[in-house]
Amino acid sequence: MPPVPVAGPGAGSGQARCVAASAVRAKKQDWARQRLDLGKVRAYGSGEGATVAVIDTGVAPGAAGLKGRAKAGDGASEDCAGHGTFVAGLVAGAADGSPDLGGVAPQAEVLGLRGTDSLGRPDAARIASAVRAATSAGADVIT
Repeated sequence: MPPVPVAGPGAGSGQARCVAASAVRAKKQDWARQRLDLGKVRAYGSGEGATVAVIDTGVAPGAAGLKGRAKAGDGASEDCAGHGTFVAGLVAGAADGSPDLGGVAPQAEVLGLRGTDSLGRPDAARIASAVRAATSAGADVIT
């Protein structure tokens, strides 16, 4: 099968230009949160005191819903693909008064670590390095 062409900023260079995280917040549940059944999950705890390492495309610490509870490891503070920030929101996004929004553990801290290049392609060596960094940082959960 031939490779799928990549379009957009930095196409073909292995580098993408990142943009700032959006301040737009969802007003209703997306499909992922519907499937998580957050009302039932949160009955077991809020994540307070826990650190969750999100190994993905990076995490934008300033993203709405994560402010003040997210930090990024070396080189992971830009999320050009957006996937890691989305996952961090599913894990620990603030509910902002709505039981239908936010993450599974809305009071958990997030440690964003990069396991991919800037185009979102995973790399085994980066993932292994991120797992070691998460362990060294004392993460309670690694995803």
